[in-house]
Formats: sequence, structure tokens, C-alpha cells
Amino acid sequence: MKENSRKLKRTVKVVNILAKYGFEDTMARYNIGKWVPLKSTGKNKTSDKILSCSVYERIRMAVEELGPAYVKLGQLFSDRDDVLPIAMTDELKKLQSDVAQEPLDVHEKITNELGIDPADYFHIIENIPFASASISQVFKAQLLNGEWVILKIKRTGIEEIIAADLLIMKDLARMLGNHNDEIKKIGLLNMVETFEQSINRELSFL
Repeated sequence: MKENSRKLKRTVKVVNILAKYGFEDTMARYNIGKWVPLKSTGKNKTSDKILSCSVYERIRMAVEELGPAYVKLGQLFSDRDDVLPIAMTDELKKLQSDVAQEPLDVHEKITNELGIDPADYFHIIENIPFASASISQVFKAQLLNGEWVILKIKRTGIEEIIAADLLIMKDLARMLGNHNDEIKKIGLLNMVETFEQSINRELSFL
């Protein structure tokens, strides 16, 4: 029940973002309204500035706003000139791996998740990440013995967001495959399932 609620909430957000970038007609064509009423997208009316961009530019901008799972999937497809138009793969190649920093109290995070006092192990922990990616951020720290180490910390709620996005991606892949022989032929659902295994491995810091 909780999974379905999370998925529905995320689906509404995904639909709103797609509508914002001018894909409301496409969603209506594929009957996405059976999942979430398309009228919920009205607040995100597409601006003239966005509509002046090419469809592939709008796809890339939507993917960037949709977040980590979609960005990584877009990066994966950026090398697939065999199944996508070159103009689209050129846009997908522009997807950035660096993203905005998330404010984080590293000391508090360590205390809450590991149940330890950071002062018992670290002399210094920098609160500003020196690298910031879609799934995690990386911080420099110095142990009490003087050795410098790095702390890789997941973004807040990232596992729940990606889990919901993967469910939506698989639903979309099934639906598009049922309505489009070309999409069915390239095995989009199999691609998404392979991607799911890859991103879940990346989420596991073990």
C-alpha cells in the first residue's frame, strides 16, 4: 500500500514535469490519464520559451528535471544511435553528472545513521562536499590519527525516489511496447530492467 502511494505521488510529479515541457498531447495519446488525471498538469502550462526549443531539447530538459534515475537512463541511451535519432542522442550527451549540492549536517548524519559520536573517530569533517552527484555527495574528513579519508553520503530519500521511478519506468515501457511495434522490437522493458539492476548496485555502498 505504501509503495503504491509513493508511486502515485511520484507519477503525478512526473506527469506535471512532462506537461511542463510540452508532452501533454503525447501522454494523452498513450492514455496515461488512466494512471493520473491529465488535468492535474494545468498548473505547469508550457511556456513559449520552452516551446521554441526542439523536441529533443525539451526531452533533455525534462529528463534533467525528473531527477537522478532519469538522468542516468538518459546517459545510458546517449550512446544508442542504433535505436534513437542522432539528434536525440546528441542532446542526451549533454546530461550532466554534477548536480546542485544538498545542504547536509554531516556530523548529525553520522550520529543518526551509525549511532556513534563523530568526535570519537574524526578530527575534522568538512561540511561542504568536494563532489556532488545525483545519488550521493562526497566529503573530506580526517581521522584522529591524522589520516585523510572520504565520506560518501547518499542524498536524502534517494532510495525511495529511485524505487518509485523504476516502477513508473517499467509501467511506461510495458505500455509503450504494447502500443508501438518499434519500441517493442528494441526490448525497452528489458533495457529498463537491466538499468534497474545497475542503479540498485550503485545505491548499495556495500
